[in-house]
Amino acid sequence: MTISPSIARADIFGGGPPDSYYYADNALHMYCFDLNFIPAWENPMVDALTNLQNQTNIIVQESVTCSADTDVAFLVKDGPFWTGILGKTTCRNLAKQAGVCAGSIIVLNSDLLTNYQMRRKTSCHELGHSVGLSHATTGDDCMISGISSLITYNSHHISHINGYY
Repeated sequence: MTISPSIARADIFGGGPPDSYYYADNALHMYCFDLNFIPAWENPMVDALTNLQNQTNIIVQESVTCSADTDVAFLVKDGPFWTGILGKTTCRNLAKQAGVCAGSIIVLNSDLLTNYQMRRKTSCHELGHSVGLSHATTGDDCMISGISSLITYNSHHISHINGYY
């Protein structure tokens, strides 16, 4: 008789660089759009936020203003400095608690994200970073790097999020 080993997943969750992304400061994830926001980008971003809320314990709510304490400020940028990068999540406001970010910026590359599906997947991916997820080691959710049609989180990543928040 042959026994097949189960797939192990050892991605790191939260705690901050250099090994992972920061935890969010709490389960309420406030978001806003930059003043130069492109309206055509709203639906994929909001759909990714709604997915985060529907799949996990995270509650999303739009903030009237963008401040350093807003959990996620979405920006859309283009230009040569973005060669090959679809999106990026950066903590702009570290909390007093180690490994926790009180406010992130998610920047999406308008040169490369040319349709709804790509914007939705990349928004899902970057939102995952904003709550502490690292890149997926398997290709079964939106935390996989690069272009993909995956727009949800797998059960492994959901358990990370729900176990912390």
